Amino acid sequence: MSLTITGKVIEDENLGLTTLAADSDATDADNNVILSSFQSSISTSSSLGAELKSLGIYPDTTTNSANGTTQAIGIAENAIVSTTDQNLQFTNSTGGTLSAVSTGFTALDDNEIFLYSDSSNPDIVLGIEGNGTTANPSGAVAFALLLQPTSGGATIWVVQYEALTNTNPAVGEDANTLDLTNKVYVSGTSSTTSTESFVIGTKQPGQNYWLPFTSTDGKATVIVTGLDKSASSPDTVNTSSVGDGSDSQAITPTQALRFDFVSSFTGGSTKDKTFLTDGSLNSLVYTEGNEATFDISQVTPTGSFVNVLIIAQNETNGTFGSTNTSTSTNPVTIGEVKVWTGGVGGNLIADSAQASNLNHGITFTFNADGSVTVNHLTVNETVDFIAANGAQFDQFVAKNVTGTGNTPGFDILNVTQTQTTTTTITDTQEVGSHIIFEDSVPTASTSKVTGTVDEDQLSTNLLPDKDGSATATGSVTTLFNPGVDTPLTYRLATDTSSLTSQGLTSGGNALNYAVTSSGGVDTLTASYTVGLTTTTVFTLALTEATGAWTFTLSAPVDQGPGANDSSNTTIDFSSLILATDADGNFGAGDTATAGAGALTVTVIDDVPVNFNPEAIVAADDVQDAAGSTFTGKLVNTDSADGTVDPNSSLTIDQHAGADGFGALTFTGTNGSKLTGQLDGGSSQNLQANGSDIYLFGFGTGTLTATTDSTGAGLPGGASGSPITADEVFTITLDHTSGQYTFDMLQPIGNGARFTFSDFADVPAGDYAWFSLPFNPTTKEPVSPGKSVVFTGLSPGVDTVNPSNIGVGTDKQAVAPGEAIRIDFVDNVHSITTTTDLKSLSTLGYLDHYEVNNSGFTLSQVNPNGKTVDIRLDAYEVPESTSLSPGGTFPSDATHEAITEVKIVTEDSSGNVTGTLADFTADGTATFTNGGVSQSVIADFAPTGDSNGVDLQGLKQVPGEFILVSTATGFDRLLATNIGTVYSNKDSFDMGAVSVSTFNAGQPLNMSFNLALQDYDAFHSGSNSNLTEAGTGTLNINLTAPTHA
Repeated sequence: MSLTITGKVIEDENLGLTTLAADSDATDADNNVILSSFQSSISTSSSLGAELKSLGIYPDTTTNSANGTTQAIGIAENAIVSTTDQNLQFTNSTGGTLSAVSTGFTALDDNEIFLYSDSSNPDIVLGIEGNGTTANPSGAVAFALLLQPTSGGATIWVVQYEALTNTNPAVGEDANTLDLTNKVYVSGTSSTTSTESFVIGTKQPGQNYWLPFTSTDGKATVIVTGLDKSASSPDTVNTSSVGDGSDSQAITPTQALRFDFVSSFTGGSTKDKTFLTDGSLNSLVYTEGNEATFDISQVTPTGSFVNVLIIAQNETNGTFGSTNTSTSTNPVTIGEVKVWTGGVGGNLIADSAQASNLNHGITFTFNADGSVTVNHLTVNETVDFIAANGAQFDQFVAKNVTGTGNTPGFDILNVTQTQTTTTTITDTQEVGSHIIFEDSVPTASTSKVTGTVDEDQLSTNLLPDKDGSATATGSVTTLFNPGVDTPLTYRLATDTSSLTSQGLTSGGNALNYAVTSSGGVDTLTASYTVGLTTTTVFTLALTEATGAWTFTLSAPVDQGPGANDSSNTTIDFSSLILATDADGNFGAGDTATAGAGALTVTVIDDVPVNFNPEAIVAADDVQDAAGSTFTGKLVNTDSADGTVDPNSSLTIDQHAGADGFGALTFTGTNGSKLTGQLDGGSSQNLQANGSDIYLFGFGTGTLTATTDSTGAGLPGGASGSPITADEVFTITLDHTSGQYTFDMLQPIGNGARFTFSDFADVPAGDYAWFSLPFNPTTKEPVSPGKSVVFTGLSPGVDTVNPSNIGVGTDKQAVAPGEAIRIDFVDNVHSITTTTDLKSLSTLGYLDHYEVNNSGFTLSQVNPNGKTVDIRLDAYEVPESTSLSPGGTFPSDATHEAITEVKIVTEDSSGNVTGTLADFTADGTATFTNGGVSQSVIADFAPTGDSNGVDLQGLKQVPGEFILVSTATGFDRLLATNIGTVYSNKDSFDMGAVSVSTFNAGQPLNMSFNLALQDYDAFHSGSNSNLTEAGTGTLNINLTAPTHA
């Protein structure tokens, strides 16, 4: 007797029915199987399946009372019962049935579950819900336990129909279990098997009609008789020391011995020939067995082979008579025959169950009546035969059926019968502790949930791009696989480190996070605090019961710049989303966290809109002259000042949108040349003082125009200090006041550059005036066109004396106290002869033209290699006044203050090729040019001449020019030898004149591009890549300066 319970049957609520999910907690190996495995193992035609169907709980995917099925949530099985016992069944501890046995746990509806043995099948126990804590045998079946016998014991099946309330979710799924300890037992009955052996050669030799032989243990008897074909003349049993035969000692063909197994009997004389009819052998108590053997102890003649027919029967007649001798009554089918040498367990030489080629010539014939013929047997072989299908017999016949004409016989010495006796001993073992119900817990699914909000809705302005919504809603229910313990409850985790790691900011302030709970709603608040003021940026509210969420954006989130509103920031809330099931309490073991990227909200950036600044228009009369200034609006509201801004009611800061103002800057390339339109013409490079103008300060709110190509000291320029004298204008943007300021520092020379150097074309002489260019063939000034007119210090009194290289005055050279005057005029009138040049009255011209950054070269210094000192004075003669021959030559009118003097080198076209000295104030410049070293001193506003400049230490070097500039330009230049002031007697001749015209009267148009960035774009570090900005164009129209 043995009954052992090993292992467990673990039913995991979480794994499903038709397919098995991966176990999220693999601490214990679960025993779940799929539905099809159950249905193939326990069909509705089996005793277990038929009973489940009759109860209406045969497991399936749906509940259908007509089919006897109920929807199950899980099935588990394991062969944990090992035993040799029979009649296994579920019982209580005493082997009785289970009725209203409390499990101590409940279904999710809080009804306690009670155990009941099925009244029709003891191999089924039902877990049935009560009414609260009161047992109710008619309640819903929560689970069923099935005991399925196997060859070595039994398999226990657990079919679960209802989710159970697990009580310790914090310990994890596999540890959070329920079991049936000391509630359910398995009982079985044991049976024993014994073999009775009989030695039938123990009687004195002789002949008897029947003989009893007692078993070796004295517990049983075998009665041996002949075939007894005739009741009046029965066959005898012949005994000898080597074995028993019949009639003629051996069992010859057609003869047999019969063996009846009894535990007790009553009999008369064994030599009573009439025992078959007189009832003297009676009170037979038969003993049954499933197996028997006999030994062939002798064959005659020696070396012969015999064929033996074996007939098994099951007799019940208590008096030995003709019924007992019939070989056709109560036959028992023989299933297998084995032949041994050396006795049973010795050497197996033949087996009807194995291939015939292994049987050493012995063959077996299984007859229709259940008997078996064994052929080719010989001495010392034991024949072992077993009834089919465990059937029992208590009698067998061994008959010689060796063929006719052959008379071999055989004796039988030993006979055995294997008997099975069933006891009533019951074996009971506790099994409930081996039946485990594991908790179902939610797990993260692979689903994704997204939301989108738009910062546009945060703007309080009326910008046209205002769209989207500041709120987003959804549900987190799809983010989890709920298991069977539904419904789930949802919460927000209080650990917000995953949000902190995303580095979100608003207005440059890092966000702080806090989770609160009130009224079944968890709320995440993201905010920042500056001083005493806390600003909420966004909230995420999660309803615990339903999983519904609402995201509300209250302030902008800083984002990287995008080309438009497509720029966005995605916030990942996944690690904050928790779910627990109906029997959980958000303990670590019963709580699931949403998967990575499961819940995200995209915040679409708000971007600035374009704007139209107030233009500087002609009506503003902002002149192209130093000292001109203008303050304009960054948002234009008046059509007279250019295109009106479409959002003119908003400030420039409001144009930036929800993210707030970031920066207002000029856009362009630092070091690029200034371009513009002259008098409505095509765009061209603009100049000041004959030099190109370069722009610096792009990317900032101040733009500076300068003739310094390096932009020294300016934003975007070279290192060093700014050369303020080279600055032409500045434009400064001020978003706070909503205005810009334009400051003109020097005029823009909207003209051409050329040189007058053809002195050789003028015949040498002593003249009151002459002009260049001069036609040497016609002996008169070249006209029409621009010219320069040379006169002496006192026009009409002092003469000018041209030579092939330059001009002097009075005595050829310009001596101390003398001067050369240059007038820049258009269309000098013709003359008759060069004699006309001797009188100032013959001079006529159309008008003066404006120049700046203009001057002359020294063609000669006497003595050679010495230095001269020259005073420079610039004048403004009314430009539009013409002079007719005979008219009054205009006096030096408006004396312009010289603001800059340069010593430069020029090429043959008048282009400056190098700057040797640049004076904007008193100073000394030391330089070497053409192998000549010079040290020139500049004195601005010398004594007695507040607008002039004295240059000391000038030397004559070919190609070296002295250029003069004023704030507004000039049209007359006077060069006076001032050597008497500095005790210098040396003289000079004036050579070629370099002219940079200043075309007064032509309006000038320029435009500059502006970019408006919001806060997050500007602070993203991408200011130079203006992918997200509102744009505007500042148009500037300067009017020509007016002169006296």
